Amino acid sequence: METIPVALNPKDMGSGFTLSNGDLTIVTSTDYRAIRATHGKSNGKWYWEVKYDAGVKNVHIGVSNKSFSLTGNIVADSSMWRTYYGNSGNKYPENTAYSTVWDVGNVVGVALDLDNGTLEFIKNGVSIGVSHTNVKELGEVYPTLGSFSSSSKTVTINFGASPFAYSVPSGYRAYNLVYSYKFLISSEDQYYSITNKYKDNAIPAMISNTSLNGIADASSFYTTFYPWKAFDRIVDPNGWVANINVLTGWLSYEFDSPKTISAYSIQAGTTPVNRPPKNWTFEGWDGSEWIVLDARINEPNFTVEEYRLYEFKNKVAYKKYRINVTANQGAGDFLAIGDLGMYELDTYISSVDNSETSFFEHGMDKGMIIDLEEEFIERKSVVKDNKKIGSGKVFKQKIDTAKIPIKKASIT
Repeated sequence: METIPVALNPKDMGSGFTLSNGDLTIVTSTDYRAIRATHGKSNGKWYWEVKYDAGVKNVHIGVSNKSFSLTGNIVADSSMWRTYYGNSGNKYPENTAYSTVWDVGNVVGVALDLDNGTLEFIKNGVSIGVSHTNVKELGEVYPTLGSFSSSSKTVTINFGASPFAYSVPSGYRAYNLVYSYKFLISSEDQYYSITNKYKDNAIPAMISNTSLNGIADASSFYTTFYPWKAFDRIVDPNGWVANINVLTGWLSYEFDSPKTISAYSIQAGTTPVNRPPKNWTFEGWDGSEWIVLDARINEPNFTVEEYRLYEFKNKVAYKKYRINVTANQGAGDFLAIGDLGMYELDTYISSVDNSETSFFEHGMDKGMIIDLEEEFIERKSVVKDNKKIGSGKVFKQKIDTAKIPIKKASIT
């Protein structure tokens, strides 16, 4: 499991909420408004706690989906949420008897079982029973707090970043945890992990369009914002800028010899003003035509000096690459790229055991694409069953050379 920074979301709430304590405490006098957490869940068993700090009792505690409106005069009997209401003890949207009211100092634990679709509340460490068995109908849900009184109230929520007041129910996890979904590859009785690592930027820090090494070029440039300024490794106000009022164009780099580039980076300048690219293709020149290697449409706006890496599969070594921009991010005067980098890929394979530690330390992430035709740059063996046989850093380890042929050995 890994932790994530879950909090109440200031961008997903109705009016009248004041957040503090890392967006975990709310003070509000608003009526018929609600606030959701930053992260939702659609499976698993999760636990968090809500503490009643001060004020009136009119707070709903529970979950909602994104279809539940947080603004306007929200209705407690909406089918898009499931809650326990501290002012009456009733459960909603049914508005039927469930438990007793809560009081200042009470801690209500929420046990959300999305595998079975149940919701259970635990007051001061004692379960008050399952309130709902139909949570799955909502799809992905978010921890939610609702304010239903114009009088002041203060509530603090804990997703697990701080110790809980009471024990987490058996089988449940703190809400701020996520499954890591690590995996290893098995072959016969051995387990392997594959690691992709990018080398340093293949383009040297340029000081002109033709030095150091290679050639920088562009479809156009404005005054002194030459093409090489996107390859100088310096994040200045703009880098390369196409000619004034020219909002499309290309920026290229030609290496001295062909290179197999499989990732590139774009960094905005210090004053982007919606000048970076929005729509583009990244291309390689095969000597007769440009081959599209990657395409991006409606890329979100860059912030000042923001760096983004774009990966793609490529097995061909080209001498010349370019980014061909067909739209910038909205500025009506210029198209600009602060810095453009290009990267070659190295692939490593490591043999490991199948212990939980190996999964966490060496496991590959869910969604990783493994190219079975990739040439491995280096092979490592990570073992846990070695034995110290002398002073200093001396270890003994048996290796089955029928499975792992040894071509070279070194002592350092």
